[in-house]
Amino acid sequence: MNPRFLETFILVAKHRSFCRAAEHLHTTQANVSARIAVLERELGVPLLARNGRDVRLTPQGAYALEEAQNVVRVLADFRRKVCDSEHVSGQVKIGVADSISTSIVPLFIEYLRASYPRVMPELGVDTSLNQTRKLLDGTIHLALLMGPVDNPAVMNLDLINLACAWVSSPDLEIPEQPVDVADLAAYPIISFPSGSIPYARIGDYFGDEAFRRISVTTSNSIHTIINLVKRHKGISVLPEIAVEDDIAAGNLRRIRTIQSFPSLAFHAAYLKTPENPLVATIARIAHKAAADYCATQRPKIAWQ
Repeated sequence: MNPRFLETFILVAKHRSFCRAAEHLHTTQANVSARIAVLERELGVPLLARNGRDVRLTPQGAYALEEAQNVVRVLADFRRKVCDSEHVSGQVKIGVADSISTSIVPLFIEYLRASYPRVMPELGVDTSLNQTRKLLDGTIHLALLMGPVDNPAVMNLDLINLACAWVSSPDLEIPEQPVDVADLAAYPIISFPSGSIPYARIGDYFGDEAFRRISVTTSNSIHTIINLVKRHKGISVLPEIAVEDDIAAGNLRRIRTIQSFPSLAFHAAYLKTPENPLVATIARIAHKAAADYCATQRPKIAWQ
């Protein structure tokens, strides 16, 4: 018997509505109905009486509800004990977006080690596109990516929003006064790969027709992008926290623009499976680390 079906039954009984239970579970009403049907078939008794939109417990359902709540409580206690930080060990595979690998990730690992000293995080830096694929096929347990992941099977937690700035080499001849989008289009652009959120945002920024006429070089590494910009290979728009040290050191120059570029949002994403509650806890640790990191930054360049 699937424990999630018991949890679904409890929610339907609580709200007396298949629709509201579906909203709570972030699934469809058809899925909720199917779960209840399977549960009734396994038990061999009707649990709910339906009369239009009105949903009521049958006598067997009233008894089953109390027992289902007991089972769910036992399972919750089991999960809590299994996830006790003193006893949990093993490897957790975490995908990380390059853009936040040197900002919130160090603090996240510090918090994770303090909470679960025997858990071994395995970090892999990759594009958000690849991380989404790996998360859905089970290659990684948790993704810290530019998102959110638009999939009903995935839970997304807010991590951080990063303001972006256009940058160039200090030697590139760009006017000091704010420049227009049309002026930027005269320079080669260095971007994250085609299909990524930043690439799509750049296309929206210039407009599809104008963007097709611009020379664009792409890389999945923010460090490669920054080095190419430093070597006069073009301009780029990047999170400010990733380039502020180079701007302060004179290695990069911030381009003043009339039209601001939208910020980038990052999320902690994991599959909604009850089998591994530790991943959800680790995602919340990442959320906490991101909030604390934002508290150390200027509100206009990083916020949650």
